[in-house]
Amino acid sequence: METISYTHFRASLAGVLDKVNDDSVPVQITRKGGKSAVVISMDDWSSIQETLYVLQNKTLMRQINQAELDREQSKQGYTPSQDEMNEITGV
Repeated sequence: METISYTHFRASLAGVLDKVNDDSVPVQITRKGGKSAVVISMDDWSSIQETLYVLQNKTLMRQINQAELDREQSKQGYTPSQDEMNEITGV
């Protein structure tokens, strides 16, 4: 993660936002004597939120774990039921 000062961030805001979006690398903004913050792209933020949702969803995590066990045992993979597919796709 790149770290820049608030002064540098303020002076080059458009460039920092372009870099964050183009390179998908977060930038930490620091302030003398103040709290810092991190700037990330909206795509990265959405990805993080989706990951957190999956990790916090106990039912989905059980399905993922079961699928991994089934894949390891059968060496062929797992085919979800129609109900599971509906849950995954939000139907």
